Amino acid sequence: MEPLKEILGDKWESRWIEKTPNNVNNIREILKEFPQAKFLHIIRDGRDVVTSRLPGERWFQVYPMLWVEELWRGLAFIDHPSVYTFRYEDLIENFEETILDIQRFIEVEPSDRLLAYPKYATVQEFKNWEHSAIPVHNRVIGRWKNPEVAYRERVEEAMKIPEFVELLDQLGYLDEPRKPMNVDRTLRILSFPKIVYH
Repeated sequence: MEPLKEILGDKWESRWIEKTPNNVNNIREILKEFPQAKFLHIIRDGRDVVTSRLPGERWFQVYPMLWVEELWRGLAFIDHPSVYTFRYEDLIENFEETILDIQRFIEVEPSDRLLAYPKYATVQEFKNWEHSAIPVHNRVIGRWKNPEVAYRERVEEAMKIPEFVELLDQLGYLDEPRKPMNVDRTLRILSFPKIVYH
């Protein structure tokens, strides 16, 4: 923690957020190193994930099996008291309710400032954003339905992977409207025996 205090200087607070997506591969280590930490595990429709790319990029960022494997690693902690798993789509479509749930989970008093995003956001611009911070919107939900050939082929490729389809189903993404998550631990262990679950 001391190096973080040095880096953050005057901005050091009693609570801080670190949002590297790769942290999902290190949940056990993070919670061991920081026993009071709370881990927010945000999951998203894999079809939208594998058809995501940075502005101006031609290539998609995430391979279908990477989505599967990293999601399984995070879902191993779905019942852990320090991990809160929720869907990105719920955050977008039920913003106020989900934010209040998150605030309860991390044990902070509800704040209208969070609900007024991005008015009070400390980060208003970022190099990977096409524009400054904007209010929450749902334009990237269902992006995988884009009729462009590249999107269609990418989704077709992903849907040929049984584990990918299995996960979409367990997470409620194959139904309209989305149904609640129903993660089957037995299937997960059988599918990925190399990953150790607690």
